[in-house]
Amino acid sequence: MKAIVISDDLTGAAEVAGAALRLGASAEVHIGGVYNSKADVVAIDADTRSLSPSAAARVASRLTKQVTALGGHVLIKKVDSVLRGPVLAELDAILTVLGLDRCLLVCGNPRKRRFLLNGHIHLDSVPLHTTDFAFDPEHPRASSNAIDLLRSGSRFEGQVSTISIDRTDRNLRVVNPGESLESGVSVGNVCSSEQLQLYAQHWIAQRESVLVAGAAEFIEAILLRCIGKRSNSIAERNSVVSSSSGDRMLLVSGTRNPHDDGWPVVRIQEPRSVAENLANVDESLKQEGRVAIRAVNALASSPESLLHRLTQVAKQAIVQSSPHEVWVEGGRTASTLFRELGYERLTALSNLGDGTVALRATQKATPLFVVKPGSYPWPKVDRPALRSDSVDRWRDTA
Repeated sequence: MKAIVISDDLTGAAEVAGAALRLGASAEVHIGGVYNSKADVVAIDADTRSLSPSAAARVASRLTKQVTALGGHVLIKKVDSVLRGPVLAELDAILTVLGLDRCLLVCGNPRKRRFLLNGHIHLDSVPLHTTDFAFDPEHPRASSNAIDLLRSGSRFEGQVSTISIDRTDRNLRVVNPGESLESGVSVGNVCSSEQLQLYAQHWIAQRESVLVAGAAEFIEAILLRCIGKRSNSIAERNSVVSSSSGDRMLLVSGTRNPHDDGWPVVRIQEPRSVAENLANVDESLKQEGRVAIRAVNALASSPESLLHRLTQVAKQAIVQSSPHEVWVEGGRTASTLFRELGYERLTALSNLGDGTVALRATQKATPLFVVKPGSYPWPKVDRPALRSDSVDRWRDTA
């Protein structure tokens, strides 16, 4: 069976594609829709995390209808491991299109030390609301209670979204592996990877009547049940090599807590034109071989203006300076950049680490893109780079 995953952001979609590679399957990331593909796993960047609940529900509904029109595929909903965004509104929209009233949601990522204990999200042993996620500029986590976070995500600018799932303890409930899945959304406690396998096994027996949703590690457990473990021919190629002297590398970071480890930085400033900022990026690429442009080093009048300025400069740098590799930190930044570039499909080529995935657009003569969530660190390697010509050879022989 082909698995199609609707993700709320691009790095989440890429993380799912990376999970497919670990299973030896082929995977693509699609931007904003479902396109013709022979890949075993298609992960869709719905770009809904920053939308209002009603707008996110409309996108989720449209994408679900596209998937059901294809027929014969497993539909999975990818959510953020700390439940940022209008998660409940998206789940309700998908359930409505599918004609279902039950959903199993498992947001724990044990490999990343993200657990759900007695209904509360913990990073290691620390409650979510006492971590840096409490200061997230767009989705501050003021609670560790998963039910409260789902309810708060259904509100936008003081308004409660009109969604059909009744917000009661009966319909939004916390469960343990093997417990009955009643109507509404059942949120699974998770403290180990083994428990993810138990949830996956529990869901597979009733997959015709229950929507499945969760974070990346749970989706990997679901994919294992749906498509199986295949040859390691793809997964074994997930190696990292040193940068050669001719490689030009651009890092684009939209996070306020960058993990770039000493890259030369060009400050992006709003009073300057895109051309002026671009000239500085191009000069640094020529002089240093690599350069970072980061939201934390940029000046702009608003967050939206900042994102627009950052991705406009990055787009022109890719078009005019032709970097061999583009490293992108932050899901919304990556999604906006790919849409600016007009990409619809990207092939997943390699894992550099859990959640860090190398992609190449299906169009010819595009850079190698390496993307990761803003909250994840970059892989710990010395001057990391994937040699683009090596990835091409890997793809050609896969």
